[in-house]
Order: sequence, then structure tokens, then C-alpha cells
Amino acid sequence: MKLKDADNEQLGKWYVELNCYRWPDDLDISDKPDLTAMHHSDAAIVLEPYMMHIEKRLGAKGMSRAWWIYKLKRRERAWRKWWNGQTGGSK
Repeated sequence: MKLKDADNEQLGKWYVELNCYRWPDDLDISDKPDLTAMHHSDAAIVLEPYMMHIEKRLGAKGMSRAWWIYKLKRRERAWRKWWNGQTGGSK
């Protein structure tokens, strides 16, 4: 799937993978980088445009939700309770 065609749920999954320096299998680009062969700082440079695109589309709330659900394996209800406590339920 192309980045531009992904919905927020898919973007959230990719956000977590890319943030952990793993290229998602289902993120379709013509020349997938081998992140394991790169120095950490080089991989960060390669990932930056993808991360910026995702961050712009998801916003802080979407990125936080994705991290809680896909990385921390927490339930949405727990995330919402935490998010609302942190932000008063705002964006």
C-alpha cells in the first residue's frame, strides 16, 4: 500500500514500525531501504520524510494512540483515559 492511500489506522501501525527502525512489509515504495545495514543516524535520515508525513496526518493524538495500542499493546480505553487525563480530552 502506498503512504498516500493509507488510512489513519494503517498509518499508526507504520508509525510504530518506522519509529522502531523497522520497515513495514506492507509499505510499498520502489526501493525499500535495508535499515539493518545502516548506521542509526543514516536510517533516521532515510525514515524522516516518511515519519514527517505520518506525523502530519495523524497529529499528536493519533501518534500517541498508535504507540499505546501497537507498541505497548494497551487497550484503547486505557489510552483514552490516559490521554484525557493529560490533555483534558483536547487534540
